[in-house]
Amino acid sequence: DIGDKLNFICILDNKGEVLFRTKIPNNKAAMKEYFDGIEKASIVIEAGSHSPWIEKLLVAIGHNVFVCNPRELAAVTQNIKKSDKKDPEVLAGMLLTGKHLLKQVHHASEGAMRDFLLIKSRRALVKCRTILINNSRGVVKTFGERISPGLTADAFHKYAGDSLKEETLEKIEDLVEVIGKTTEQILKYEKNIEALIKSKYPAAQLLQSINGVGPLTALAYVLTIDDPKRFEKSRTVGVFLGLVPRRDQSGDIDKQLPISKAGSKLLRSLLLNCANFILSEKGEDNQIKRFGLKIRGDGTSKSKVNKAKVAVARKLSVIMHQLWISNKPFASILGKKVDTNKGLEIT
Repeated sequence: DIGDKLNFICILDNKGEVLFRTKIPNNKAAMKEYFDGIEKASIVIEAGSHSPWIEKLLVAIGHNVFVCNPRELAAVTQNIKKSDKKDPEVLAGMLLTGKHLLKQVHHASEGAMRDFLLIKSRRALVKCRTILINNSRGVVKTFGERISPGLTADAFHKYAGDSLKEETLEKIEDLVEVIGKTTEQILKYEKNIEALIKSKYPAAQLLQSINGVGPLTALAYVLTIDDPKRFEKSRTVGVFLGLVPRRDQSGDIDKQLPISKAGSKLLRSLLLNCANFILSEKGEDNQIKRFGLKIRGDGTSKSKVNKAKVAVARKLSVIMHQLWISNKPFASILGKKVDTNKGLEIT
């Protein structure tokens, strides 16, 4: 059971009897010292912030490591006697007798995870900038003034003061300056992402052949999926990213539930943004857009609009996987056969 400071360990024999319990500090030196000193074993851990490096360390030592999805572990999360001491025993017991109940998690390569830091860092800066911009707009309203609502986030620091009195601008000038520096850093990250794609990830360039899919989403997709061949069917990518409805069926009851929201929240959010663009007037008229518009209808129903966005995002995740596997660009052709040597048409 992995904690931020301490890891709790429970060792079972082949019959499920507890042989030993202990706890050790959660750092590389302590983990290596302990697991170097025990017999090679099958080890189960939950996926989390520390699980990637722990899995790599234990595998290097020679242990057989199984990383499981904590969302699928009701026996742990809903245990009425849940504790740091009890959790590893339950995990070990499930690995021994009910391995089929555990859902294994695939960790991306270390290089992919390091490259993903570019996307995560940019995302953090965007969130900070949004908070600062909203704060700037809010504080000036006290004096009956407004910053132009038409300003984009990238242009905010340049023109925010145009509609303000000089004495008001003086009070938030430092704040606007920070917004400007944050924007500069965001743009720098975006250039680095584009350069990384060109130098290292040709698959991400290929995925951008779909109108509405930009460098950020393409790279996030490639780094999250890591190995496209681990999905036997492209449709399962939508499930992996939490873009399919949950289900709660029993007897005659079969509830209509929202999407599961499993997998990468960041990538799911990016795909939904792409779907929003595709369904807008700016989106290219292609088979993906028409698929979404058919679900959306006339756009007066908010629920249908949301369903259309999710459906298009899910379809994008499937199409992007097919493009990656086939190594062919997306063919935006309607009602025509596609030359398989030139592109791939998804219907």
